[in-house]
Amino acid sequence: MPTRILVVDAVATNRILWKVKLRAAYHQIFTADDVATALGQLRLNRPDIVVLGAGGSDLIQSIRSDPAGLDVPIILLGEQASPMQPASLLRLGADEVLPPPVSETTLLAHIRHLLKRKQTLQLAVSEPTPWGLSEPAQRGLGKPHSRAIMIGDQNHTREWRAKLAAFCEFEVHSCHPLDAMDAIHGETDLVLIHSGTAPSDLISAILHSPDLSKRPLVVILSSGPNALEYLDQGVDAVLSPAMHLDELSARFQRLFARKAQSVQQNLALHQRLNESIHDPLTGLLNRRGLKRRIAGMPQTTPLSLVMADVDHFKRINDAHGHAAGDAVLIMLARLFSRNLRQADLCARYGGEEFLFALPNTDHASSFDLANRLCQAARNTPVRLPDNSTLNVSLSFGVSAVPQRAISLNDHIALADKAMYRAKQSGRDTVILADA
Repeated sequence: MPTRILVVDAVATNRILWKVKLRAAYHQIFTADDVATALGQLRLNRPDIVVLGAGGSDLIQSIRSDPAGLDVPIILLGEQASPMQPASLLRLGADEVLPPPVSETTLLAHIRHLLKRKQTLQLAVSEPTPWGLSEPAQRGLGKPHSRAIMIGDQNHTREWRAKLAAFCEFEVHSCHPLDAMDAIHGETDLVLIHSGTAPSDLISAILHSPDLSKRPLVVILSSGPNALEYLDQGVDAVLSPAMHLDELSARFQRLFARKAQSVQQNLALHQRLNESIHDPLTGLLNRRGLKRRIAGMPQTTPLSLVMADVDHFKRINDAHGHAAGDAVLIMLARLFSRNLRQADLCARYGGEEFLFALPNTDHASSFDLANRLCQAARNTPVRLPDNSTLNVSLSFGVSAVPQRAISLNDHIALADKAMYRAKQSGRDTVILADA
């Protein structure tokens, strides 16, 4: 699907010119000449990026105030009445301000860069943690205790450290390019590279490192490849020594804001993924989560499964209410978690059923564990919401299959059948599945 670009310019010839040039690069182009038309196009066509020409600076706030334009990247073309103007436009919400004259090559490079960054933000979802969300607290980038690494020779890094100190409360550390890969570690929030003293291979190495690439990477332009080549490499920003201090401050603020947005979106997506594989009542894995974790085990790992079902659970709900039933399930979840090894898995498999996955565990050990859990449940009274207590029992079925010789569903079926045999045998007992 082609990239959808909205071009807004009060001058008709400019709109036509950019439409022709951008369509030649295989983009789908929509145009507008005023605020009302631009907002209409924004809501109707949902462009991937907005390019503002003559008179566009007046549109930035209107776009950012509209729900359809909150996150769409904005490039502003050809407006630079004073050195201070780019800073004010960036603070209004522009993602890039390109001084005149703007070539087709320059605009296309910035479009590629912003689209790549947008796609990276949308796809940057890390794997959920096994038992719950345990993200460390995120420090605010650019706030006190933020740490930056400045890569380059001492003269250049000293100059830029002084500039940064004017608007960023960074703890800035300088390092030689040869020491850069070791200097960038877990506590580094931002990496700055002086292009005149750091080889381009270093930038590529950082960008392709799974760990180091998560940090914003800024190139300070001096010599060598031009800014467009660095943007195509994938750096987050390219700064020029000629930029006014206020513009540098505004660009860093935009960088920090994007980083914070990325962190928050990652955490939100992480949380949703985590919730999708856990039972909200007990905090245990749910059926989907357990099967996903088992699928991640090596096929050669011997695996025992234990199915457990609370005896006469419907009677508990009928006699004491569903809140009492919930209290029983919560207590059992805590009891199971205290009695399992770290490698063992426990899931609320459905209703009052629990399923345990015990890697590297044979018939005898699985049977012993199930008996211990059965006895522990029998001897642990449950405190109900009305402050009364209730004793419960469970029926267990155990299935152990060496070398994962059958499918997971068949393996679960064996444990399930053994559990129903335990029910038929009088409940509160453990039955081993037929080999």
